[in-house]
Formats: sequence, structure tokens, C-alpha cells
Amino acid sequence: MQTMRILLLCFGLVLITACNTIERKLEQPNKKELPQIINSFEIIKIWDKNIVNLKPEDIMSSALLLSKGPKQVFAADSLGNIVAVDLNGNILWKTSVKEQITSGPSLFKDKICVATATAKLICLDANNGEKLWSAIISSEVVAELGFTSEPSLDLVFVHTIDGGLSAINLVNGRQVWRFSTTVPSISLRRGSKPVVSGTKVVSGFSNGKLFALNKEDGSVLWSHNIANPKGKSELQRMIDISADPVIYDNKVYAVSYQGNLTAIGLNDGAIIWEREISSYSGLVVDDIRAYVVGVDGKIFAVDNKTGSTLWVQEDLIGRSLSKPVIIDNCIVVGDIDGNLFFLNKRFGNIKVSTFIDKSGISIPPVTDNNIMYILNNNGNLMAVKHGPNNYYNR
Repeated sequence: MQTMRILLLCFGLVLITACNTIERKLEQPNKKELPQIINSFEIIKIWDKNIVNLKPEDIMSSALLLSKGPKQVFAADSLGNIVAVDLNGNILWKTSVKEQITSGPSLFKDKICVATATAKLICLDANNGEKLWSAIISSEVVAELGFTSEPSLDLVFVHTIDGGLSAINLVNGRQVWRFSTTVPSISLRRGSKPVVSGTKVVSGFSNGKLFALNKEDGSVLWSHNIANPKGKSELQRMIDISADPVIYDNKVYAVSYQGNLTAIGLNDGAIIWEREISSYSGLVVDDIRAYVVGVDGKIFAVDNKTGSTLWVQEDLIGRSLSKPVIIDNCIVVGDIDGNLFFLNKRFGNIKVSTFIDKSGISIPPVTDNNIMYILNNNGNLMAVKHGPNNYYNR
């Protein structure tokens, strides 16, 4: 059966088959005019530098990301370039793997890993960019990589678009085990990151199923359908889990496209609650709430114990929001127009709206104390300083 991957862009859907590429328009909700916002704190640019060659479509069709180490930040582009810069924007090293990168760079300890469109996993020394090894995997990767550390073995977990999840020895690139599940004939061109807690690795797949596996041998510990297909057409029946699951306080939170947001007990796999919310962008969780960016740009805050709605922010509808991140007492998202929004976690109101760059912000920022590092959709890395912590409580 031929499998089609769908690329979600702000202007529509792209169906990618083995033979050709077909664009299908998908109606997006109209952007709401932003309300007048009096910023609660100031965003100050410290420096910015073009470090990689990005295009918005490259980001939307891959799992390119920004990774931060203790003293450096790493970025990559689809042309195969990987760059390390220090926290003042100085380039420490730059290299090319001469392959189209579709996932990474992912940092673990002293190693950087990327995956390519030609189904290769490549591992580099994070200190100097030297290649340590490369391995052939079963298919392309459009999901962020996961990692775990054991006394005798470090593993990288690779979620491939053919429905596979492989555990790879991080020292030599050899496969330790591989799990696979069925995939539908049509699915989103993005995948969810395998997340690790204790003896388990949890990952969602394009068939709407969430699996918890034994990280040592890949055996299934439990599984759940986060969504079941509905409708007559293949597009209507898409139920991908493309947002990364979150493990928090011994619970797994997962959300699917055209499906549900579900909380599941990590140890026994029992469903705690579920409710209808559709997302492909992602979610984050804290002590009280789970925050989800819906497919239309609504942001939901739900009680992480009951799933009941605490607030909904609708002012950012139609803005193709990035995955949310938690920074102090705010939820932070970027949009396709290059704006960065800080939302009050408790009430959902927009505390700060600031314009960063017209190319857009699709990759979540990373932070170091009160310094935020933002990679825009053209490959410019910017360091900004935001207000002191007590500003967030206003």
C-alpha cells in the first residue's frame, strides 16, 4: 500500500507520494485582529546572527529544532549544515553532513544527532562537530529524537515515518531493537518524539495509537487508541499523534489530530480522562494545567487532574502557532508572521506581544535564565532578554 505524507502549511496541504507532489488547499480560519495589548514587560534584543539557511516550508516538513547545551546553542538546516554558537552568538564550529536534514540537531551529553531524508542517523561530537558514526535506519524521520542513559548503555530512540521505533546504541550506531505498527494510507508529515521515563519509552503514531514500550527490549507494556477514525474520506479519517507526548507526575498526556487529549497512568496504562481537542502543534504541562495549541490556533488550558477547561485563548486563531513552551509564569508561542506571544498561565490573557521577524517563528525558543534564544524561519538566531520574574505575575 502506497503511503502519502501530508505537509501542513499555512496555505494548505501538500500530499507527498513516491511519484509526485500534489498540493491541496485547506481552508484555514481567518486571523483575528489582535486586541490592543499593553505589554507587561520589555523584550530587549541582545544580538542576532544568521547561522543557517532555513525556509518556512523546510521547517513545516521536518523536525528541525534548536538545542541548547550548557555553553552553546545548536541549529541545522535542510541543506545539511549544522552550527554551534556560544551564548554570545560567536560560531564555535560549523559542518555539513551533505544530506537533507529532517530531524535535529538533538543534543544528548556530548553528542549531537541528526536524521536525514535518505534514512540515515548521524552522530557528531558536540564539542567540535566531528562525525562519530552514521547508521542506516528503516525510513525517513520527521520526529524529534529521544534519548536515555543507562549505566552500561546510552540509547537514541528514532521514530520513522513507516511506523517504526528503533533503539540505537549511541556509542556505535548499532540497532538494539525495533518496534513497528501499521500506518494509514495518508497521514501528516510530522511525527511525535519518543519520551522516556524509568523503564518505559512512550511514543504516538500516525494510526492514532499511543504505545508504552520496555526501553530495554521494545516489548509492548500497554497501548491505547487516542483517537478513532471518523468520516468517509481519507482526510477526514486522519488521526495522527504528531504532537509530542508529555510525561508529568507519573501521567502521560497525549493529543491527536482530529481526535482527543488524553491523560493516562504511566505505570498501568489506565485512562484517567479524555476529551475532544485536536492538535498537531503540541502541548506542555505544569503542576496544575495542561496547555494545548489547537489546530485552529485556539490555546486551551485544562485541569491536568480532570481535563476540565480552565480557559481558552481565541485571539491567536489562524496564526499557525508554534509548539508552546513554559517560561516562568507564561506560555510562549510564536506565529507565522514572526510575532512572539507571552500568555499568563493562570488566566490565558496575552501579557506581551512582540514582533521578531517577518519570516515567522515555527521552532520553539529555548531559554537560559532570563535570556531567550529564538531561531526564525530564515535561519537568524536571536538572543533576547525578557523582564525580571516578578513581571510575569502582574
